[in-house]
Amino acid sequence: MNLELIYVIVAEGAADRLIHIAREEGMSGATTFMGFGTYEGSRWSFWGLDRTRKEIIGMLAQEPTARKVMATLAERHYLERPGGGIAFSIPVGSVWGGTTFQSSDARQEREESTMYELITVIVDKGKAEEAMAAATAAGAQGGTIVNARGAGPHETARVFMMDIQPEKEMLLLLTPQHKTQALCQAIAAKMHLEEPGAGILYVQPVVRTYGALE
Repeated sequence: MNLELIYVIVAEGAADRLIHIAREEGMSGATTFMGFGTYEGSRWSFWGLDRTRKEIIGMLAQEPTARKVMATLAERHYLERPGGGIAFSIPVGSVWGGTTFQSSDARQEREESTMYELITVIVDKGKAEEAMAAATAAGAQGGTIVNARGAGPHETARVFMMDIQPEKEMLLLLTPQHKTQALCQAIAAKMHLEEPGAGILYVQPVVRTYGALE
């Protein structure tokens, strides 16, 4: 059984409607969190993906359901139109917990793939834009920044004898595969990711996309 994690990034206020549509197509649940777009330039402003507040929906589903849900969302929310947003899915390995996918192992070969990959960068709060600037200089069209919180061994400071977990920012970059290496190298160099606690970057394959543009 192949599992996919669907991400849908849309303008603020649109998530509830899309989740309702997804449930009509068999989706059992979803998680919504806030972020903001960092797409620069008049071309991306035209497409409604410039620097604005965004809602990011995360949904886990078996491959047939994921395929159906994404196609329906693309059609009913007009993802291919200017300002419609973007949707993409990534393969998921093992999932533990919950009632729908309990103790499932989804490590199976997939026949389909797209020309895109998802770069995720996690850095201290306030530094995601610096990482985005490095990516832009290396050819990235834009990304989405989400607030997060660190809890690793290098992420905790002590103030008045109390452990403080600093806030983090997570940068999501959907990029064509041929640009991935250059973007990763540029971000890693700019953010000094080889240093402990400086941040982390990882790349995931994308199964399918709607609304993604070159």
